[in-house]
Amino acid sequence: MSPQGSNLNNLCMHLTNYAINKEAEGFVQNQNEAETDVGHKRSLTAILDHIDKNRKTEEEPTGDQVWEDIKQVCVKTLMAGIHPIANCYKSSRPHDVENSLCFHILGIDIFLDSQCKSWLIEVN
Repeated sequence: MSPQGSNLNNLCMHLTNYAINKEAEGFVQNQNEAETDVGHKRSLTAILDHIDKNRKTEEEPTGDQVWEDIKQVCVKTLMAGIHPIANCYKSSRPHDVENSLCFHILGIDIFLDSQCKSWLIEVN
C-alpha cells in the first residue's frame, strides 16, 4: 500500500490539516499568491471554476450549484448551533442586553465528494 493510502487507515489523522499535508510526497507549495489555481491552497473561485471546466454531463452540478449547496450546509449548521452559540455569548457578556459587544467567528470545514456533494466535516 502506498504511504498516502496508509493514511486512510489512520482514524486519528485529520486529512485536511495543512501541517500534515505539507509533509506529503505530492505536496505542491504555492509560490505566487496571484495564482489561485496552483498548489495545495487554492481559492474558492478557482475550485468552482475547476468544477465548471471539468463537467462531463449536464446532470453534474455547476460551480454555482456547488456553492449554493455549500451555503445551505453552512446555514443548516448555524441553525443547529444557534442555541449553544447564543448561550456562550450570553454567559460571557451577561450585562449586554442589546447584544452589541462581540461576535463569534466560526470556521466550517466542508468536504466535496466525487459527485460534488457537500458534507460537513467540522466547525471550529
